[in-house]
Amino acid sequence: MRAVRPQLPDGDFEHVVQSLKEAFDKGDNNEVMQLMNTAFGHENYSLSHLFKDQQREIVNQLLANTWEEIEASFHHEQEIRAFLQSQDLMTVPDWLMHYRNREMPARLEPLAFMGVTDDLTSETRLDEDAFSYIPEPSDGLPYFALSAARDPRPLIIHEGVPGHYFQLAQSWANPNPIRRRYIDSSVNEGIAFYVEELMLQAGLFDFSPRSREIIYNFMRLRALRVEIDIKLAIGEFSIEGMLMESMRRIDEFPQMLEMFPSDSILITRVDTEVDEEEMTRNEKAVLELLDDTKSLRDLIARARLPLFEVYESLKALSEKELIETKEAEPTNQATVDAKAVARKAAARRNPLPFIVASVFFAATMFLGLHGFIKNFEAHRVAVMQSIESNSIARNQVEAQLRWVIEAYRAQYGLYPGSLEVLEESGLASPRLLKMVDLFSFRYQLTPGSTAYTLL
Repeated sequence: MRAVRPQLPDGDFEHVVQSLKEAFDKGDNNEVMQLMNTAFGHENYSLSHLFKDQQREIVNQLLANTWEEIEASFHHEQEIRAFLQSQDLMTVPDWLMHYRNREMPARLEPLAFMGVTDDLTSETRLDEDAFSYIPEPSDGLPYFALSAARDPRPLIIHEGVPGHYFQLAQSWANPNPIRRRYIDSSVNEGIAFYVEELMLQAGLFDFSPRSREIIYNFMRLRALRVEIDIKLAIGEFSIEGMLMESMRRIDEFPQMLEMFPSDSILITRVDTEVDEEEMTRNEKAVLELLDDTKSLRDLIARARLPLFEVYESLKALSEKELIETKEAEPTNQATVDAKAVARKAAARRNPLPFIVASVFFAATMFLGLHGFIKNFEAHRVAVMQSIESNSIARNQVEAQLRWVIEAYRAQYGLYPGSLEVLEESGLASPRLLKMVDLFSFRYQLTPGSTAYTLL
């Protein structure tokens, strides 16, 4: 993320830079975003605003700098440790050393293809740091090395803390000799996969969409590997057959995207006789989901099939004239906001709130209005002070609110005109919006409604 504004006086600019540096060094992404919004207003830009060649040039520069400054991985590991403990996820022992990156030595490079180039120490080396030996940057980096170049945290979590190194070191330090050994790595791998999603769900990547994408891509790759490994082992797959199938999918997928150009397109089942003997299992599964009109997006989410197989089934069903498609009606901000206003007007016509308010008023008069309000206000102030002092709770509320705002944009194609619309659309709970009010968050759309600020 970058930001632009007219030149500041030297003293003000130095203060902004120092504040951003302190927040960044603490690993507090929320504070960094708030400081940028305060200092630079609405003029925020990212790589997505640049042409592809400019994006590629900057990414290459960032990758080169990242690999030249390998010690930067230490900062990320420290951030992960602090997050684990601040969120009460797990305790990191004081004696545990660190998992860091180191340049690939020449003696190890010829063997790198055989497995993960990690040195996770041993039972007799618990006083040494663990290291991941990383290759030189290039356009042809393998899958996991490329993901680490974009963001090293997912692999630090899996291979380092709280993944393999963390688990092995604690096993090696166990006072019971029987508990120091393992004969099967499946437990360690299971824990490492688990902590990837644990950190994702706990909010470590809430302000890093690319990092969330990496974690989800990891999950997808491993799910595919399970099927491939098993079917290769039992002889259902062959290397040659997999290569041919891959080429077929690469050739056919663009044609399917032409038939279904948008995931908002609406799909309806045609009321006609179906010959199930001429249908594949996937075609039957997709057709059964069309008990009413559904968007392609909804169908993909419900089908529990790989994306290609959903498109392939829809293409076959369309060619057999078993489904019809039509474009969804565009939903604009005014329509959504108008629905929210209409619901609020209907709520105002409900007499129940007036009855409750009347009972409350009678009770306060009976108990003594002055004393009741005084005690209530004192309690409210105490609660407010307690909550406002809890920066972790505020960060969690902000993270959840930003997620809901992005979910609204994904669903309606634009940012909400106000936070109240989030509740009316069913994306935000009343409790979340109450917490937003309690923490005095301020939401504002930028000119053109292409971005927003949240302070």
